Amino acid sequence: FAAEVGSMQAQTWQVQGRSRKYTVTLYRGVWACECIDYLSRHHKCRHVKAVNQLQRLALLDKEAVDLLEALAKKRRPSHAITRQP
Repeated sequence: FAAEVGSMQAQTWQVQGRSRKYTVTLYRGVWACECIDYLSRHHKCRHVKAVNQLQRLALLDKEAVDLLEALAKKRRPSHAITRQP
């Protein structure tokens, strides 16, 4: 879904709008979209907000997986055998 563009380290996404796909770009912390709303108002349009939401969900997904893995490691029984006198 996200693609690195050359050595500029820009990230781009294709977001389906009502009538066509729009390219959303993140470059050096600055968002841009080619839709008329963004081009005329220079604020986060619905396409940029959609990408932001997907990024948050992906981050939550990764954090959930990391948490589950950490919990699984804590619950694993120790295989060390100790001798009782």
